[in-house]
Amino acid sequence: MEPVGTDPFFGTEVTPFPPPFVPGQILPIGSSEILYIFQSAAGGIATCQFVVEVIPGTSPGINSVPITWMEPIAIDISQMVSLLFRSEASGTTFDIGTTTLVTYQFADEAGNAASCEFFVTIEPIVIEILNCPEDIEILGTASTAVLWTPPTAIDQFGTTIMPSSSHNPGDVFDVGEVVSVTYLFFSGSVTAECVFTVSVGKYFKFVYDSK
Repeated sequence: MEPVGTDPFFGTEVTPFPPPFVPGQILPIGSSEILYIFQSAAGGIATCQFVVEVIPGTSPGINSVPITWMEPIAIDISQMVSLLFRSEASGTTFDIGTTTLVTYQFADEAGNAASCEFFVTIEPIVIEILNCPEDIEILGTASTAVLWTPPTAIDQFGTTIMPSSSHNPGDVFDVGEVVSVTYLFFSGSVTAECVFTVSVGKYFKFVYDSK
């Protein structure tokens, strides 16, 4: 919810100067200062200032997953076999980045025992960014649309991960601006980012007079 300014004399709403970031926009990892400036018709000024902190690796996601398997059974040709112990059942939730030994123990009526053991390993997702653009510097005489090839990313299994971005190719940038462009890739609780800057310098046209 954005802050709202009101002129106390006229009771009218005061429109703020646009801040560098707006609600819903992707922010770069780190601290971003948000500043709203309100100015009434009489020249009175009020401000609203706060800081948004984006911490890497804290994006919404999952930290554990349920795993299913076909559970083992034991057979005795002459006697009934019972399951005495099971460390984890099919459908158990395991934390990402862990390896767990799963054990089943069986015994028949005569006390003959058998066991089944296996490991469940949950590998953390590794995100690889393939083509993060270099910083872009161009010249222009006015607001300029800037193009670039968006970065892509995959995990260690070759799955393509779609990003969220603060800007898009073709966005217009003002002369003199140096803007940080951020692409964030999320997979579960893992985050990777691609950050580069776009700067538009002023283009000067020199006219040569031969006289």
